[in-house]
Amino acid sequence: MSARRVPFERVWVPIDAVRHGVLRATVDLLGELGRRLIADRELRVAMTATFAIALALALTTWIPMWMLALGPIVLGVPHVVGDVRYLIVRRGYHRRLWLVALCVLPLVAAWWESQVTWVLVACTAAMLASRASPARRFVGVLGLAALVAVSAHFGYWSDVAFAHLHNVVGVLLWLLWAPRRGVIWLVPVLAYVGVWAFVMLGGLDFMAARESLDVAWPGLSFGTHAWTLAPTLAEPWALRLVLIFAFAQSIHYWVWLRLVPEEDRGRPTPRS
Repeated sequence: MSARRVPFERVWVPIDAVRHGVLRATVDLLGELGRRLIADRELRVAMTATFAIALALALTTWIPMWMLALGPIVLGVPHVVGDVRYLIVRRGYHRRLWLVALCVLPLVAAWWESQVTWVLVACTAAMLASRASPARRFVGVLGLAALVAVSAHFGYWSDVAFAHLHNVVGVLLWLLWAPRRGVIWLVPVLAYVGVWAFVMLGGLDFMAARESLDVAWPGLSFGTHAWTLAPTLAEPWALRLVLIFAFAQSIHYWVWLRLVPEEDRGRPTPRS
């Protein structure tokens, strides 16, 4: 068995050597801070998240339409794989056939019709099959049933609201993923909230005159995204919602591709 794995593992040796060199250079450059970043997972995750927020804001200011056009293709699929891995497989839910059977049909319907109502139906089914106490299940099912009714009533507007809230939910899940020892985690949280406030209060309104809003290929222009993410809203709110979505979606991807894997891993130091 191990003999068959050796050729595959050899492929990664040069890549791992480069990564090792980058980590060593980082430690040498930053000194004591670099050593702390390697040893202290919470500090490393907070610094990584803060860097990602700064980078996402810069890209939102520079190439927002390309972020919206390419993000789901380049990062969206790996992010879905991360969702499945850390939310389902790592917790063994895929072995509970009753849970899978209840959720699969609503999820297929959600994929087919692109409606958040069916996603909420799947969540309700998962709550029914959960191992929570009867009282908690009752409260959970009651709350989710109310959301299903609201979503079905408002239809398309529920889908628009979910598109924006979905990005924030990923950040909230990351905050609840592991116990927090100190206050360093507040740095990326305050930075994230600060960017939301900056954009929604008009900090990027000057981009209305930028040509970068229409550099993506036909069908993915600013007008298309504004109609999808901020329908019927007049300027400057349509611009603000599209830009904050570009920013928040990229952070949502970063949560599942970097932050959750870092905090879910057993060892506190980076993997070789």
